[in-house]
Amino acid sequence: MSGDINFHLEIPTNPNVVLLNDLFDSFDCIQYVSGPTHRMGHTLDFVLTRKDSPLVSQVNVDDVNLSDHFFITFQAQCMMSKSEYRTFSSRNLKSINLQEFRNELTEILEQSDFSAFGDKVEFYNTQLSNLLDKHAPLKKRTAKVVPHAPWFDSEYIDLRKKRRKAEKRYKRTKSPEDKVTFCKLRKMTTGLAFSKKQTYFKTQINECPSSKALYSCIDRLLDRKEGEVLPSCESSEELASKFNSFFKNKIHDIRKSFPPCTHVNEPSEFLGVPLDIFRPATLEEIKSIVSKHGLKCSPDDPLPSKLLSSLTDILMPVWLELVNLSLEQGSMECLKSAVVLPLLKVWIAFWTPKYLKTIDQSRTSSS
Repeated sequence: MSGDINFHLEIPTNPNVVLLNDLFDSFDCIQYVSGPTHRMGHTLDFVLTRKDSPLVSQVNVDDVNLSDHFFITFQAQCMMSKSEYRTFSSRNLKSINLQEFRNELTEILEQSDFSAFGDKVEFYNTQLSNLLDKHAPLKKRTAKVVPHAPWFDSEYIDLRKKRRKAEKRYKRTKSPEDKVTFCKLRKMTTGLAFSKKQTYFKTQINECPSSKALYSCIDRLLDRKEGEVLPSCESSEELASKFNSFFKNKIHDIRKSFPPCTHVNEPSEFLGVPLDIFRPATLEEIKSIVSKHGLKCSPDDPLPSKLLSSLTDILMPVWLELVNLSLEQGSMECLKSAVVLPLLKVWIAFWTPKYLKTIDQSRTSSS
């Protein structure tokens, strides 16, 4: 990653820079740019890679007299491809004969005579996964990825052509007049791109008919459904161990930063009735929970929620048995895996007095 970040990176004690460096460290990244990158003497631009990625070399910062920011060049090992292809995996759930699926599922569940909670959960997951593979096998397909910006219209294309033409003329003539023309067109192109993006995103959000559609729109605009990019590793176990070690060390460091506790209250004597047995759940409770919270499935679950919703009458007695076995045996065996998706915390750093004054003036004029 590289670009203009508008933080004074040359001041490591600045609170915002401290937070930014913590963010870089959390993703195991290295920042390569040092020294001024702006005419005011600040380091406002960065070049960033992961530690296990090919290292960047020969980083040069030069003032080419085209902008208030300097020109940064560097070398890095990378692979360029003319076309990008992505492999998708999907099931054709519409092809499933629901009645046949229900009949086979009923026959399978009648064979689940297990007294141990873990054995029953493993049987449930395995058999349902095999049944789904039989009726709707997972198929892979490869498609070409074509980048597309909906706001990239003919007006913006024409202005980009003019900017590029002016840039070539200035590089050829080096005249002050051509430089002014090029800088003017560059600012116009940047401003037009920003306004068109802003208009497009506002329109997409304002046209959402419901809160569900709004969340789907935000997920699409933020690319939350794109594939996750994880650090390189030889196995999933190694990657999980790295994450585990990182967060354990993080918690250890946070605890070390706390001042020592000088006063600890003595625990008071427990006077209540101890809970030594759980009351068995009922089928009505299971139905009430499903009705209230709906069916939400993890990618690791054997059946997708769309198919599961049509099989609740068959599966609810099985869920009831699993819940009661878990309470009776105090077991969570086979349920200790999860799909964890770390989310990047986005924080805003433009709450300056000037910005707050602008907001206050706008509120006063609107009222």
